[in-house]
Amino acid sequence: MPQPFSPADTSSGVMRVSEYQTLRDTIRERGSLRVLVFVLGLSAWALAWAWLATSSFLPFISLVPLMLLASVFEAVNALHVGVERIGRYIEVFHESVFDAAAERDRSLRRWETAMTEFARRFPGGSIDPLFSGVFAIAVLLNLVPVAMLRPPTVEWVVLATAHLIALGRVVRARRRAADQRATDLASFQTIYRAWTSTATSAAAASSVTPASDSSSGASAP
Repeated sequence: MPQPFSPADTSSGVMRVSEYQTLRDTIRERGSLRVLVFVLGLSAWALAWAWLATSSFLPFISLVPLMLLASVFEAVNALHVGVERIGRYIEVFHESVFDAAAERDRSLRRWETAMTEFARRFPGGSIDPLFSGVFAIAVLLNLVPVAMLRPPTVEWVVLATAHLIALGRVVRARRRAADQRATDLASFQTIYRAWTSTATSAAAASSVTPASDSSSGASAP
């Protein structure tokens, strides 16, 4: 059973530092990649949208840029979810939220813990990591070329429904992102407590067993 890191555990110090550095590098790289995917993806969609708006096409062709838009959003969402989850792992298992030393000295708490505290105290200062507002506008704009063609009612209803599904996905992901930090933090805290409890029980059992053996040996004739 894996055990949480402890500041007093010098035997795992090298691995602790290495893992922390790797995870922080991953957060930095994925954060930059998220913005890059957003910019490039929206640029590709804008080109497709401009082509549709200036040419004659079948209404259902508008589903192609819609799928491109949805794919870009899913990539941005996946990158954000992964970064947030890594951050909560760092907060619990590396910044030692539950360690007595960290409870006594708040200077032992670092970036991820500070960010969680900042979000809790100043909820209005958060940004939209999914760029959901831009994606929502893009989904609605994607319908404009279709409206210009004035398709039959059945086609219009089908296309509008597809765009509403995409818009609903953006809204649901945005709501989930707002709750993810608290949810992931609670999940990792539960894991931390379970591992700590297991490690404590194992240590207590190993310390009691030798004493019992020596006692039974002393009483033997």
